Amino acid sequence: MTFHNTSNETIVQSNSQYAAWIMIPVTLTTLTANILLILVYIKFGRLQTPFAVYIVSLATGDLAQTLTVHIHSIFTLMSIWPLGQPFCTFILYTCWVFLSFSYHMHVLICTNRVWAVMFPTHYRMYHNKKVALCLVLGMLLYLNAWTLPGFVIHVLYYSGSDGSPLCIPSYPHELAWSNPNYVAMYLVPEALVLVMYPVILFKIRGKIKFRMNILPSLRSSQHNTSGSLNTGNDKKHHSSAPRPHFAMLTALVMVAVMCWTPINTAYVLVYFQGILLYSLMTPCTVVFFLDALLNPMIFLIASREWRDALKKLFHC
Repeated sequence: MTFHNTSNETIVQSNSQYAAWIMIPVTLTTLTANILLILVYIKFGRLQTPFAVYIVSLATGDLAQTLTVHIHSIFTLMSIWPLGQPFCTFILYTCWVFLSFSYHMHVLICTNRVWAVMFPTHYRMYHNKKVALCLVLGMLLYLNAWTLPGFVIHVLYYSGSDGSPLCIPSYPHELAWSNPNYVAMYLVPEALVLVMYPVILFKIRGKIKFRMNILPSLRSSQHNTSGSLNTGNDKKHHSSAPRPHFAMLTALVMVAVMCWTPINTAYVLVYFQGILLYSLMTPCTVVFFLDALLNPMIFLIASREWRDALKKLFHC
């Protein structure tokens, strides 16, 4: 996300210079974390499950976002753009696509969990790697369909028209597209995540209560009628609740909301109120970029299989 005011003239304060230097190690760490996650997925076949398609897709999107949005933001914070207008055009388009890609991957992961907990039989029958990949590719086509019209308008009529030395879009001249685009690409995904997570939480809590309260009594009655003990199987069955995916989802949602809400609030003020507070934009931008850094860490912390695979990757 870039800095701009209502006249499309950027005045970056001195604290933005410091933020740019902070962004450099954040960017390098984010690149490393997401590359490691993708390498683990490629090397270890047992991790290549249908759900892992969403994990590695998010990591790939975060990697692309880091290579485009982070670099663009660092130059913008430093009030320079040394790469020329053609590369500016390319970087703006990739920024718009991959920023929204990260948002929508969270929506897709939440949708997957809603499907799994609401219709478990249907999910087991029809969800596979091919379906997951098709959903990801379909979402990418949807994002490009939203982004391309505004991008064409920008290139044909506004690219470099204001003589600014920075690589920034002319949002004030493109409000008919930029306002609905911002709502659809950023605000709606966060709202969907906030709506779907309580639904998942409600269903998971119901399953946990069922396992804790009803299943023990059923197994006790079976034991009384059969006169046989099966303690090992009981423990295994009792611990089969879908908690790892839910813990991972909970962490993803919490981090996403904490990282997205400040920058979304700041941009709502810019787009719909014409208010731009530089003292807020700079820290909000830095906090937003932490999401791409924390996502791969969440996957590795929440899943023992992924942690073990990472250790083996370094041992090889």
